[in-house]
Amino acid sequence: MALGFVAMLFNSVYQYSWNAFAPLLVRGFKEPTYAVEVAFALFVVVSTSFQVVAGRIADTTGPRVLGSLGTLALSLGLILSSLSPNLFAFYLTWTLGSVGEGVMYGISLNLAIKWYRERRGLASGLVTMGFGLGGALANPFILSLDNFRTSMLIIGLISLILTPLFLMTRYPTGLEGAPPGETVKEKKFWLIYACFTLASLPLLVASSSRCIGELPE
Repeated sequence: MALGFVAMLFNSVYQYSWNAFAPLLVRGFKEPTYAVEVAFALFVVVSTSFQVVAGRIADTTGPRVLGSLGTLALSLGLILSSLSPNLFAFYLTWTLGSVGEGVMYGISLNLAIKWYRERRGLASGLVTMGFGLGGALANPFILSLDNFRTSMLIIGLISLILTPLFLMTRYPTGLEGAPPGETVKEKKFWLIYACFTLASLPLLVASSSRCIGELPE
């Protein structure tokens, strides 16, 4: 659970630190805001899609290898984004990191749910708390540097510590659950899905908004 919490701290940079990064990206690439915001749209699509794919793979093969690859993709996404020569290259590198973010979100949450079956609510809440806390810690650091390249590079290099740590993870044995084909037929699944979707929509809108305004040229 502690490892999932730490992974969420770094995961949150892709979503909750976007408001801090966006003005720096606009100024750094000398591109309009709407062009830079395409990267956030790519993050949303890719991250959420890979949560489904990675979750299925991890359930069948375990979280060890996939989790390590996910942390590597997350870290390389930040490191390579800091080196991007233009906005198109940034789209590619930010998307790579978004793949890792999606993989890590699902695995981190499942580590809590699967290992603490008698305290799933508390365990999952503690892990996902890292997702919000990470942005609260990273954003002042990003803004203090006033340069997206330096801050992305530093955060990306630090997050590399997750890769060897996830080589030690595993899911508990003997777990049984309904197969996906049966789960999607249940009303309670779609109720949970609808609630999560409605909660996520305003959160994503707020995450992608230019709340801090334009930086001077």
